Amino acid sequence: MKSSPWAIGLVALTMCLAGCDLYFSNLQIVNKADSRVVGLTISDGRKTWKLRDLDRGERVTFSGHLSGEGGPNISWTWRGRRFSEDGCYYTSGSPAKGTITIAGEKLRYRCQ
Repeated sequence: MKSSPWAIGLVALTMCLAGCDLYFSNLQIVNKADSRVVGLTISDGRKTWKLRDLDRGERVTFSGHLSGEGGPNISWTWRGRRFSEDGCYYTSGSPAKGTITIAGEKLRYRCQ
């Protein structure tokens, strides 16, 4: 039986992604603080994504591949001070999904 180069490439890509421990995650981040949140970032320890600033009551969606295991780190600036906390935990076969609420200097999250 002869395999096509395209099929071999697809299998190689799948194995590479599985070996890299990349997990697709979908997180809603909501600003419930009493004022604007700026400098919002998400990091998995290898890569950092910059998200847009959020006015009070606004939300943004992070959809992307997180690597490794653990919880992504969320950082933000509120009232001129920088804060940072870990978000929804993820592990092999179980991506981070949920809603993260910024409540001033604290995070509240509901993970699925």
